[in-house]
Amino acid sequence: MLTRIRNRLTYANVAATLAVFFAMSGGAYAAKHFLITSTKQISPKVLKSLKGKAGAKGAPGATGPAGPTGATGATGATGAAGTGTAGTPGAPGAPGTSVTSAAASTEECPSGGTKFTSASGSSAACNGKAGKEGKEGSPWTAGGVLPSGKTETGTWYLKAPVAGNFATALSFPIPLENEIPIANVHFFEAATAAEIPAGCTGTIVEELVTELKAEPGNFCVWVQFHLGEAMKAASLHASDVETGELGVGRSGVLLAANGATEGNEARGTWAVTAP
Repeated sequence: MLTRIRNRLTYANVAATLAVFFAMSGGAYAAKHFLITSTKQISPKVLKSLKGKAGAKGAPGATGPAGPTGATGATGATGAAGTGTAGTPGAPGAPGTSVTSAAASTEECPSGGTKFTSASGSSAACNGKAGKEGKEGSPWTAGGVLPSGKTETGTWYLKAPVAGNFATALSFPIPLENEIPIANVHFFEAATAAEIPAGCTGTIVEELVTELKAEPGNFCVWVQFHLGEAMKAASLHASDVETGELGVGRSGVLLAANGATEGNEARGTWAVTAP
């Protein structure tokens, strides 16, 4: 019989038998236990016994970044006013001393003066020394006359807007001491030095008279330009501004043209020298 069993025992039979065994034993194991999927399936007492002890304190972590600035707090209430003690008024000062004045002595002020005295001392205010009498004023000041041999010069212009007799007035900045007679009044048109009349001097530059001067007691009139026969040097005449008589007055002269035609004109320079 053992021989018969041995002849039927093969690898496949053994493997199949083991498979059936393990399958039956595994099902029995599962039937005696539960599959736990949540802590609610465990009794609280069991959970408490299963809880482990707390571990040791870990090392401090790195410092985190600074948080944002907080909002400004409300202004605090005003403090109570202090209670100071008023000071004691000082004692009144002594009355001041008024300044007095009196005439200064000749030792203090040889030319006279006033001496002032106060609580701090005295001092004197002295008069200045009398000035020396001044020299006679210059004739160039108001009220003076042109000194002898001195010259005044100027320019003149005469035009006839219509036909007739016309004149232009020349006022001397400084009056003459005496009038100049008509014989010493000279009108001329010169292109060369030889054409300048006696009693007058000047320099010819390109047919122009420059640096015109008059000899003492003479009045010279240079006609630089003229238009019309009445405006020629030979046709012009001079008269006293104040009296109207021919010649040169103390304060000035009238240069006149008679019988001028409309539009006639003339211009030039003049010079007068006191006798």
